[in-house]
Amino acid sequence: MQPCVTRLSSGEGATAAVALARRVEQELSAIDHDDPAWERSERGIQGHFQALADALQQQGQIALTAQQRLDP
Repeated sequence: MQPCVTRLSSGEGATAAVALARRVEQELSAIDHDDPAWERSERGIQGHFQALADALQQQGQIALTAQQRLDP
C-alpha cells in the first residue's frame, strides 16, 4: 500500500475518512491473517530479535524484550 496524504476542505473529512477506510480494508483483505500466517510472522520477528541480540552481545550489550524487562 502506498502512503496517501491528502489536504481536505472542512466538508470533505468524513467522506475522505470513509474512502480511506474502504481502501485500507481492500488492501488488508489480500493479506494472509490465519494462524499459520501469524506463526510465520512471529518466527520472523523472533529471528530478527535474535540477530539483534547476537550483534549486541558481540559489543558487550544485552538485548531484552519488554516482557523480559518486566519479569523479576
